[in-house]
Amino acid sequence: MKELEPKTKVLFVITKSNWGGAQKYVFEIANGLDRKIFEPVVALGGDGELATKLRSSKIRIISLPSLGRDINPLRDAASFRDILRIVREERPDVVHLNSSKIGILGSLAARIVGVPKIIFTAHGWAFNEERSLLSRMAIKLLYFITIALCDTTIAVSKAVANDAPAWGIRSKIVMIHPPLSDETKQLDKPSAREHLAKSAPSLRGENRLWVGIVAELHKNKGITYAIEAMRDTDLQKNVVLVIVGAGEEKNVLENQVRASGLEQSVFFLGFHQDAAQFMQAFDIFLLPSITEAFGYVLLEAGFAGLPVVASSVGGIPEIIDDGKTGILISPRRHTLIRDMVNHLAESPTLRSSLGAALQAKVARSFSPEKIIVQTAKLYKQS
Repeated sequence: MKELEPKTKVLFVITKSNWGGAQKYVFEIANGLDRKIFEPVVALGGDGELATKLRSSKIRIISLPSLGRDINPLRDAASFRDILRIVREERPDVVHLNSSKIGILGSLAARIVGVPKIIFTAHGWAFNEERSLLSRMAIKLLYFITIALCDTTIAVSKAVANDAPAWGIRSKIVMIHPPLSDETKQLDKPSAREHLAKSAPSLRGENRLWVGIVAELHKNKGITYAIEAMRDTDLQKNVVLVIVGAGEEKNVLENQVRASGLEQSVFFLGFHQDAAQFMQAFDIFLLPSITEAFGYVLLEAGFAGLPVVASSVGGIPEIIDDGKTGILISPRRHTLIRDMVNHLAESPTLRSSLGAALQAKVARSFSPEKIIVQTAKLYKQS
């Protein structure tokens, strides 16, 4: 009787367990792998929604309480020790690293242990954020070391691949877009609005169009420019801005709304688990990011058939074809947000055509099956 080939153990490592783009990526890849061939295990910091979803999918998780996003030498040393211990205990065939800090710590630990295959997914480059020149140079060097230590670095967009600090080792970079979940379940418009309105009862019965932002409340998302655009009285007549998400900029943004007297036009609904299921609540989707490696949430908006206004940064133009599947604008330009949202608000036919075109592109170009097969091939390459 022929012996069964042993499963390929893939150890995913990610810093945070909230539900952002990188976490969705880890879940979709880990959950989509053929369990007859692969054994996925996920090591992660915290006990957020990613951990909950992994448990529900019967994927084993390993807690890394020492992990944190910010740089802290003592805590980072503890994280490295914990990662090294886990890699030694698990003896995976593949270590798949996600997030900047995990890239350098995890690749070094995996090399020390002698893991056969080390993969790093670049969900963006921290040196593109607003930092000092010295800080950006140091971060670039750390990324270069990470890429050098890994066998392959997956860039989630062409923009990320082009920006990679892979001097002399560019052959290690491959581009594979993140997959859209094939399990996305969306409520119809009345049900989605009723659910979201529980967080802001004054939205009930609102006759203006809903412009939605679903994002972590972080400077990189450019939400301050969307709020500034809402100061226009004509725009206030047409739309309300509905922001779903939590994050470090919450108080700053809420203060901006109060200082501008926009409490009846801008609504913060906080974090909602599985926010993608509420996309139908919106009439227009807005992503005014300053920097964006890919823009996973645009796939969810496209799945819902929403017309999109988004910044022309990073990987966003790989999803949105300006004038065909959405409208692209320059970042940090609240006047462009104002004008383009007003244009869509006054053009129901355009909203419909852009939404349908994006929906078709998402279904055609971002199927999870194709992307998981591409990634699984990397795991098996010798």
